[in-house]
Amino acid sequence: DGTMYVHTAFPNIVFALDLNNDGAIKWKYEPKQNYDETVPVMCCDTVNRGLSYGDGKIFLNQADTTLVALNATDGSVVWSDKRDDPKRGATSTAAAHVFKDKVLVGISGGEFGVRGYIQAYDLDGNTLYKAYSTGPDEEMLIDPAKTTSMLKPVGKDSSLKTWQGDQWKIGGGTTWGWYSYDPD
Repeated sequence: DGTMYVHTAFPNIVFALDLNNDGAIKWKYEPKQNYDETVPVMCCDTVNRGLSYGDGKIFLNQADTTLVALNATDGSVVWSDKRDDPKRGATSTAAAHVFKDKVLVGISGGEFGVRGYIQAYDLDGNTLYKAYSTGPDEEMLIDPAKTTSMLKPVGKDSSLKTWQGDQWKIGGGTTWGWYSYDPD
């Protein structure tokens, strides 16, 4: 429809630009985030790695860990969910990713003891699951008999064996990057 959606680094302002009218601003969304709680724990600058689109919505993964679904036509908030807390070092710098009928988001903050995970939502904002990068199989959502390393099953709670004691609970495997999707 001739609309381009762009965003800024923190505070993650989103603009819809009318490309049929010299880039005039159609709408603007400016999130309310606490600078003093969020920016000091953002690793590697105040970046945000992009917006996503699905089902008539623009998805913004805000720095303060709030996932927001905006109406692509008028910029109004359709739904939002704050899934973590910058006070404990958790931030979001990655784009949300839309794959078919799901929105996946990760987390930043491993250097502050945040345990990595991916959280999945349906397009209406309902949480479907949270899968951790480290920990017991049931929290990582893996099947130890079907998950392999060197073509052999990893075995029960294999992640726990790579950490001393409970260190797996205090950081590791944050998921701030990009994801790929294989529909097959």
